[in-house]
Amino acid sequence: MSAIPKTPISILQEMMVKKGQVPKYQLIHDGGGTHENTFTWSVACEGLVAKGTGRCKKTAKHIAANKMLELIADTNGFLALPPTPADSPVRTPKSQFVSYIVDPSQPFLNAIGALQDLCAENELSEPIYDVINDIGPPHARIFTVQCTVSGFKEEGTATTKKQAKHDAAFKMYEKIGNVLSDISSNVVEISEVPDLSTVNDDTAQIHEKIKKLFLELSKNKISRKANLGVTISKYHEKMIERYGIELRQQVNNELNELIKIIDCKSYQDPLEFNQKCIKEMQKILEQMELELDISIMTGEDKKFVISLYINAIPSITELSVSNDAFDALIQVCSRAIETFQILLF
Repeated sequence: MSAIPKTPISILQEMMVKKGQVPKYQLIHDGGGTHENTFTWSVACEGLVAKGTGRCKKTAKHIAANKMLELIADTNGFLALPPTPADSPVRTPKSQFVSYIVDPSQPFLNAIGALQDLCAENELSEPIYDVINDIGPPHARIFTVQCTVSGFKEEGTATTKKQAKHDAAFKMYEKIGNVLSDISSNVVEISEVPDLSTVNDDTAQIHEKIKKLFLELSKNKISRKANLGVTISKYHEKMIERYGIELRQQVNNELNELIKIIDCKSYQDPLEFNQKCIKEMQKILEQMELELDISIMTGEDKKFVISLYINAIPSITELSVSNDAFDALIQVCSRAIETFQILLF
């Protein structure tokens, strides 16, 4: 029966015993308390010190002993030591994957909780986590967790399910944050009013009033908050789900009265229309915490294009084109009210 091959630890032990000494081992780093543990042993003998680091204590100790043997040989001018008859026990090598690494200079972020809050604030569906892969030997498992939020998918991979879930949540949190950041930058702003100097003299005065009206409306910038959690097939149901029947009926009745005012044309110019109709429409929408925004453009054919936007869910955008800006404004308000009423029921 062949002899059991010797390891660096046993060779070093025998060498030092013959000299009346014993190697002194000391564990100087004990894992670090994370799921990516590493251990470091130091060994001292004959006034020399060597260190070894590995993913388990046994591996680290064998590496330290082997380095000490090499150091003794180099210090005493011995020939290079031949390879040891037996390789040191090696733990299964770490799988190659990219996982979330915490930057120590940054404050800790509970990505799972932060993602949950972000979804709630923006009316997204709750995150769903699924373990979609589980590979490796029992002592070195690698888990992959998928996070799903309203059609968005991100994956996290780590040596524990908890860390993989955190990794996936962090990636999803960053993705949704970036999407919302891009959308929030889409703020409607009117810095100029089209040049109306080419219109007829008999309509110049009313167009000047329209200028003042749009400059006043443009002071109110609204951030278009997108709802990423509503599928197109259920878009028409969102308004009904969000507001109670009593509020929707009240708003609908007030809009009916407003339509009567618009249809009877009891206003003389755009500024009076703004006071009687547009501001009243804004007041009605505020009951549902909604806002409206109006913008004006001119086409190559000198026609006026007026858009009216309401930041409802789903959002409402109506357009009207006319040779007369005042007429286009009246039309776009009427259409927006009709569309809004459809979504109330």
